Amino acid sequence: MREKCGDGRAPYLYPGLNVMRNRLGSHPAPRLAQAAYELTALRAAPSALGPRVRGVPPRG
Repeated sequence: MREKCGDGRAPYLYPGLNVMRNRLGSHPAPRLAQAAYELTALRAAPSALGPRVRGVPPRG
């Protein structure tokens, strides 16, 4: 990868590791991969919050 700091390190990697900086603050690559898998599954699961039909409820 290309270094952009000029001192031989990439600013988007954790120092001494080949892992990109991330919002979870996770350093080990296997743990980061597991977290990505779990978060993707949560986002893909249908939400049970609220009604399934949007809009104005029918009169009845």
